[in-house]
Amino acid sequence: PPPPPPPQPIVNGNDARPDTWPWQAALFYFKKQLCGASLLDERHVVTAAHCLDSEPSDYTLMLGSIEKSSEASGNLFTNRASFIQVQNFTVHPNYTSFCYYWGNDIAILRLATPVRFNRALSPVCLIDPQYDVITTSSICYALGWGLTNFYNSTSDATILQVAKLKLWSWDECRKTNFFISPSMICAGYTGGIIANCKGDSGGPLVCRNSISSGSSSINSFSPWRLVGVFTFLSTGCDVVMKPSVFTNVSYHSQWLKSAM
Repeated sequence: PPPPPPPQPIVNGNDARPDTWPWQAALFYFKKQLCGASLLDERHVVTAAHCLDSEPSDYTLMLGSIEKSSEASGNLFTNRASFIQVQNFTVHPNYTSFCYYWGNDIAILRLATPVRFNRALSPVCLIDPQYDVITTSSICYALGWGLTNFYNSTSDATILQVAKLKLWSWDECRKTNFFISPSMICAGYTGGIIANCKGDSGGPLVCRNSISSGSSSINSFSPWRLVGVFTFLSTGCDVVMKPSVFTNVSYHSQWLKSAM
């Protein structure tokens, strides 16, 4: 079986509203949720490479619901959920791992059957490095069903959690962790604790475009762009002044297009 994701959930997030984040998916290894993922089109989702360490047929994706019920009930998810088996997956060829730090930590999964889009189920837009303007002033959110309390292994969320995060510059992020590379992007807060955690790996960081480069204004009508895929935390989920670390989608945009 695959190793458990690193000690990382969304801590101090808020419950998601139905149909607001319709690309959000949950990746299951048999009946155990391992990670998050994001729907890219009717046949492909993106997640973290470190979530995958078994045969494709061992994995299932849940889409179209924000609600998770107890595994003990025999009904893992409710509220319009669709379960689709993974047909195959492609891990980034330069994916590397060292302890709980990963480089190029990204993978594409192909669904065994295509999904039908509706209000609760539709793809996220990939960031376009040529046209999109994402800055440290952009509005960004991370999402997941991971732990909500770092010290309680049973505190995984029953409702999809949403956390508003501030993007860090690469230089700021690099100062917090020697393993940070240009293939990564960081988001979080320097005060208070709002962060990803265990079970959130592979989930999205989405942002809206700034109106223009260098502007602090935000285009509230711009579609959400997939900017990052959650990979690890600089330290524990409950540490102030340490960001969540995401695989930089813009950095891997060409590979993503070729792998789909």
